[in-house]
Amino acid sequence: MSGSMGSRQAPPAVRDRIRDEDSRLIERVVVLLLAFWMGTLLLAALAATGSFAAVDSTLSKPPAVVAKALERMGPDQTRELLHYHSGEVNRGLFETFGWLQLGLTAVTFTLMLFLTNAGKRVLGLAASMAAMSGLISFYVIPGMVRIGREMRARPPGPTPDMSESFQTMHRAFAAFEVAAVLLAILLMAALLRGGARARR
Repeated sequence: MSGSMGSRQAPPAVRDRIRDEDSRLIERVVVLLLAFWMGTLLLAALAATGSFAAVDSTLSKPPAVVAKALERMGPDQTRELLHYHSGEVNRGLFETFGWLQLGLTAVTFTLMLFLTNAGKRVLGLAASMAAMSGLISFYVIPGMVRIGREMRARPPGPTPDMSESFQTMHRAFAAFEVAAVLLAILLMAALLRGGARARR
């Protein structure tokens, strides 16, 4: 009896919280979510740059009906109105994208934490993405929106301090987004090669 008890192996430590096939399925879902997020980032960037380019296009070659309205308003007032409209569209676009990005990265981290056999390194990548998205949504984008509206509300004229603050916020947004994309690429690479199941 004692010999059989001694030869009996202790139950192995539970390595995986869920079945490997279920974990792999969730990992594929996460990869698709990250790809979708990168697509929305590209579309948002194209839309933001295109909205201001459309102002110059409208003023240079306006349709006949629009041209009559432009003549009544004058070129300077028309340009200011169109730039204000484009700015508001971009501000709404950035706010919507920020919340969408935060939601996707939060869902990604939640799925990785509770529904996969992810190791600490992979979870760290997902958590860093979610934290960076929160910083962008709660601090960077609101700062850009606030400064942009304050600049438009002031009378025309040089405002170097406010312009510098606005550019600083834009640079911060770009830097954080680049960092988030790099983290997403690293996470996708780890998931595609099966690194999430390694306990490290």
